[in-house]
Amino acid sequence: MIEAKKLRLHYDFTQDDEDRVLEVGSRLIEEAADFVEALYNHLLPISETRMFLLDQEVVARHKRHLNAWYVRLFSGGYEAAYFANLVRVGETHVKIGLPTHYVNSTIGFVRRYISNRIEVHFKGRNDLFLLIGSCEKILDMNLDVFTSAYLEEELIAYSTVSKFKLSLIGVTKKVSDLTDLILVMALMLVVPMVVGLFVYDIYLLVASKVSMEEGILKVLGSLLILWAASELMEEEVRHLRGEGFAIAAFLGLAIAAMIRKILITSLSNDKTFELLSYGGALLALGMVYWVVVKNDIRIGRRKGKHRKFGHDE
Repeated sequence: MIEAKKLRLHYDFTQDDEDRVLEVGSRLIEEAADFVEALYNHLLPISETRMFLLDQEVVARHKRHLNAWYVRLFSGGYEAAYFANLVRVGETHVKIGLPTHYVNSTIGFVRRYISNRIEVHFKGRNDLFLLIGSCEKILDMNLDVFTSAYLEEELIAYSTVSKFKLSLIGVTKKVSDLTDLILVMALMLVVPMVVGLFVYDIYLLVASKVSMEEGILKVLGSLLILWAASELMEEEVRHLRGEGFAIAAFLGLAIAAMIRKILITSLSNDKTFELLSYGGALLALGMVYWVVVKNDIRIGRRKGKHRKFGHDE
């Protein structure tokens, strides 16, 4: 945590500010018990914070700590010992698992409460806004220290990750990128081969190397595979741009290949069992394809690109 002198400097908390906080405290300290009850009336309706205050012994202890913190807030001496105590309070929040959101929310309530009480007790004063401003500065420093406890906890957790593990993560990312590159290159090789198959099937049909019926079915099957391969290539390009990879593209290619197989096999009268097997496999692929398309399932979204606020797309 930053040292007390620098903290005061960064928040421009001068001796005049401290004197004003002490003056406010001369009136507000006597209302410490009222402050605690007001804060509890704010906290208890919130179900997420109420779960931390189920035990009456915990509640009694918490109220004592709140009272002491409130009194100390207006007692001056904002040096190392004061902020060290705030660090311990922040560490306690981290240990019990209190989300930092509720710490921020509580300080927000305290800020409004104190401003309201200052307006009541010092109404008509020319320096009313200076009194409020000085109290807001000390509250900001309190919140800074509380928040730093959460940040330090995250840094400690991060530091426990060994250099080997960090290196492994980096290598894994590079392997993933290399795999994407290999996949694109493989698709670039496969697509011309599929085009070649399509041309070859047309040749067989035109040269009467196969029957008209078989030739047409082969051409249609090859054309279907070519279309599916083109879709697969397009999806991989989208993936490289940061989008999730559509599993449906692979399934579409498999379905196209299976349909081609069925079309060709259907020409033979003695392959009924084989045809039924292909039909069953096609049905299974079709059902999976339907589920994937219906739920728009994608995998492997590349982080850092096409990102909306707080979430990946």
